[in-house]
Amino acid sequence: MRRGVLVGGVIAGVVGSAGVGWFAGRNIKSPAELAAEAQPPEPSLITVAVELTELSSDVIIRADIGYDQPTPLTLGGSLGGRPNVLVVTAAPEEGAVLEEGVVAVEISGRPVLVLQGEIPVYRDLRPGADGVDVLQLEQALARLGHFTASADETWDDDTAAAVAIWYEAAGYTVNGLTDEQEAALDAARAAVKSARAAVTSADKTRGEALLGPSAIAILSAEGAVAGAEDQLRFAQTNATASAQDADEAIRSAEFERDRAAREFARAQTRWLSAQSGVHPDTGALPTPLQLEELRLAFDQAAETLRLADRAIVLARTAKDIGAIQQAATIRSADDQLALARAQLEDLLKPVDTENLDRQVSDAASELAAAQSDLAALLESTGTWIPAGELIFLKRVPVRVDLLTVERGDRVESSLMTVSGSDLALRGAISAQDLSLVKEGAEVRIEDSSLTVPIPGVVRLVDSQPNTHGVGPERHYIEIVADDIPDVLVGANVKVVIPVSSTAGEVLAVPAAALSATADGSTRVEVDEGDGTTRFVVVEPGLAADGLVEIAPLEGEIAEGDLVVVGLAEGS
Repeated sequence: MRRGVLVGGVIAGVVGSAGVGWFAGRNIKSPAELAAEAQPPEPSLITVAVELTELSSDVIIRADIGYDQPTPLTLGGSLGGRPNVLVVTAAPEEGAVLEEGVVAVEISGRPVLVLQGEIPVYRDLRPGADGVDVLQLEQALARLGHFTASADETWDDDTAAAVAIWYEAAGYTVNGLTDEQEAALDAARAAVKSARAAVTSADKTRGEALLGPSAIAILSAEGAVAGAEDQLRFAQTNATASAQDADEAIRSAEFERDRAAREFARAQTRWLSAQSGVHPDTGALPTPLQLEELRLAFDQAAETLRLADRAIVLARTAKDIGAIQQAATIRSADDQLALARAQLEDLLKPVDTENLDRQVSDAASELAAAQSDLAALLESTGTWIPAGELIFLKRVPVRVDLLTVERGDRVESSLMTVSGSDLALRGAISAQDLSLVKEGAEVRIEDSSLTVPIPGVVRLVDSQPNTHGVGPERHYIEIVADDIPDVLVGANVKVVIPVSSTAGEVLAVPAAALSATADGSTRVEVDEGDGTTRFVVVEPGLAADGLVEIAPLEGEIAEGDLVVVGLAEGS
């Protein structure tokens, strides 16, 4: 029994020793094993699948929705009656619709009427006026049913009658004789009076001329001739003296220039010697101070020579100017002498009865012409339209979007802003996007209130910056669209303008998957899934929304392939 126990104990001891050895072998490691376990784990690849998709690059802006073609209305000129103070006496409400022919606003009791036309008001329209603006007026009055004659470009009695009917229908008195017309009539009457006085004066001159000149008049004319001769001689003598002085000044300037040239040559020679390392006076190497002194002497000589050259130019110019002035003085004196001699000759000439008779006849003709002008003016005055009482708009009807004046306000600039009946979106693009956005381009209008975007079209892109109230370096853009819901009128919405597209599905990868090689090509790294990778040389294309279009140049790549975009640290 004890032997069996002993054997069992030995076996247990062996098994125990084996267990201890096994445990020690599992937990005791060599230094090499401990160093290997201390290294960080291998990093893993971050990959993304290649997509087959259509890419599109967009310009995105914000735009306000409102009625199209906003137009500020202002006075085109003065009103009938010429009120001293322009005060609004009646105005429409915002949102009101202005039809053709109605009063847009009343100022100081006078109407400002609206008609359709391409040509803006630029003048008063009055009897006898000719032009396409008169034709435009008559065509508008015909649409209103007030003008029944054939429309032309001349304001005549038919035009005046239609305007009178129009004003009466609007509830206002048509404009008649204006202050300008009154002034023109006064001027015409004054011209007739002046012409009558000219006829009387011509008759008197003829009568006096027949008596011949007086002795005093002859003596005065002879004295004028003598004085003119003295002035001519003086001018000639003065011209000769001035020319001599000018020549002397030129010779003096040339002498000074020669001297300056010699000084310059000497200073230049000394400076060049010093630059070569030989002082012109000592023959030794010049010191920095000596070099500076010689350089300053050379610069001073060069400046003196330049001033001497300039002095010659100025002297010659002064001579030329003096010669021109003296010649002008001589010509003037010569003309005065010729005039004085002609006047004396005319005074001593026998009386020309025929010429005097002609003067009387001419004065009578002037009187007849002035009387005819007065008669024509009396016929041309009457009904007219002041520029301030008429506004031509390219489109009617229009709605009042913004009323800038109210009843009782003084008129200083704009009266109101009107727009057409079509809705439009107005926004701005940057100068950088100007070359990308074209008129006629299709857009998408997006807003949180819309279930699907609304398609639209770019109608206008202003090539000039800072217009239509947009900021500096911004360009006004106008977009039109159908079926804009009323709830969006006045709203600011997002507009997406596609400016570039792949026009179909292409292979695309994230931009981080692209890398450049030493030879300038572009490649992607494809994970083979077995722990290895391979490189594919590609040609990148359109980039949009973080993806870049690729086309394989060397190697193969397809949708679903995993491309490496980075490395993740191991854990």
